[in-house]
Amino acid sequence: MRILNFFSVSDEELQKEIDEEIDKLLKATEKAEEDAIESRREVQNLRQNIDRLNGEISKCNNSNNDLRQDLIKIRDKLRTAEAECAKFEKLKDKYARLYVEAIANKIKFRKDYQKKKAECARLRNQNEQLANECLELKRSLERQEKEIKELNEELERLQQRERDRRNNDGFLT
Repeated sequence: MRILNFFSVSDEELQKEIDEEIDKLLKATEKAEEDAIESRREVQNLRQNIDRLNGEISKCNNSNNDLRQDLIKIRDKLRTAEAECAKFEKLKDKYARLYVEAIANKIKFRKDYQKKKAECARLRNQNEQLANECLELKRSLERQEKEIKELNEELERLQQRERDRRNNDGFLT
């Protein structure tokens, strides 16, 4: 399964992808179980054939080469069928483990996704708060700059008035 990017994949897409993987594993497990059952049936049939042929050999007490060749072929088929049966059993176990692992991963991905989603929401809220604080600070700065400008103008007027008064006092003496 490819690694998922939690920020670019929606909840539904994530759920769909994980469910598809799980469905594939479940189908493969079911197929392996069916194949294992079929192999066991074939093994049983082959064993019955061996027993039947052994019985015929005993009854006839005949060293018929054809029957012996059939028996050899059936034994070979039995070995092959048993090997396939073992292979399908291993495959079934593997798919069962993969299925359990996929479910665990699905749960983990969902938890991780929820954590990331909550973290994003928290960071968005924090960002909005910081933006609001910046806006407030900017407005406060603008008010202070305006006050400073007004105070500077008032200071300039007072200084001018003081200069005018001193000039007038100089003319009066």
